[in-house]
Amino acid sequence: MEKPFIKNGRFHIYSLDLSDLLGLMNNWDNNTRTWDVLYRDYTYQELGFPTAVNDDELIIKGLLFANGQYEMPLLEIMDTINNVHSYTSSACSIDFGAEVKHKYELSSTINLQEENNRLQVSLAMGQRIIFVKNFDVVVNLEDKELVVKQPSYQFTSPTKGYIKVTKPEVIISGSVASINGYYPPEIVLLVKKVDNPEIMLKESVAIIDGQFMFELELEKGTGLYKVTVNSVMAGPRGPAYIEITNFYVECWEGE
Repeated sequence: MEKPFIKNGRFHIYSLDLSDLLGLMNNWDNNTRTWDVLYRDYTYQELGFPTAVNDDELIIKGLLFANGQYEMPLLEIMDTINNVHSYTSSACSIDFGAEVKHKYELSSTINLQEENNRLQVSLAMGQRIIFVKNFDVVVNLEDKELVVKQPSYQFTSPTKGYIKVTKPEVIISGSVASINGYYPPEIVLLVKKVDNPEIMLKESVAIIDGQFMFELELEKGTGLYKVTVNSVMAGPRGPAYIEITNFYVECWEGE
């Protein structure tokens, strides 16, 4: 924004800044030296938000119907306890009808904490807030499915997103389809205890003839662990890790 100023006793503010802040549609006619301003009145329909989910990732989607816009809508989710914002947010115009009416498909994704989450979802056009809602979400980890984000990978173990073990070890095995005539050389496991945000183990597992297998030892014993399985890509600043899947292991030794 440009800085407002006072000149000859009058307060001056740039029209673009004002329209961005208040969500105005404006048009300056230099011939008549007039500024036509349209204040848009938005309406919305709330279809509800989840109070419980079976995953540690939440996706909120929405639709926005509007006439021609200068600003793209932004749908955002925020974890108000940990001040964490959604890591992906997208908006695309998917339909053009009569009289330049646009239909926007909105999506936003946030990582959840393992238990209770207090979230705020907001929809904005520029700096103008159209909608805001606070709600609580509980994560039911015991019902988590194993979601594989890269379809070329298949897992024979584990097959669920949450498993219980009585010994501090887990078998991770599966296969990967040939990509462009070659197999990726390895996967990388990142392991942490849920009550400690630090990565306690980083392990590279070789892929041989499209197969991988590793016996993971849970060195810290009893507790809840999160295991993230990643593929590896070369990057300009070193290897980049892209998540394939993640799962949780609850270890109760001696039972």
